[in-house]
Amino acid sequence: MRDLNSKAIQNAIHDWAMDTWTKKVYWQSPLNDVDDFGDRFADTMIDGKTNMGPWANMTPRSWAMHGVGQFGVGLGQLYRKQTDGRWLKIKG
Repeated sequence: MRDLNSKAIQNAIHDWAMDTWTKKVYWQSPLNDVDDFGDRFADTMIDGKTNMGPWANMTPRSWAMHGVGQFGVGLGQLYRKQTDGRWLKIKG
């Protein structure tokens, strides 16, 4: 199991904060209050490939246990919840 404060998540948040010129992309589909493993979403959501094969919407805790540990094409995207309730893609 990876650390909940994964270096990949920390680096993604840093990259997002430093890259203010990027076009903003938001999650478009409805999202439950809990992820695909039953963990409640707070301010971070990962749409990513699991180590079991299928993709899932995950909290950082679920991603630490079930995710592949990387962001990018074919691996996953990291989103942060905005004050307006929308999920902004910050990595991947």
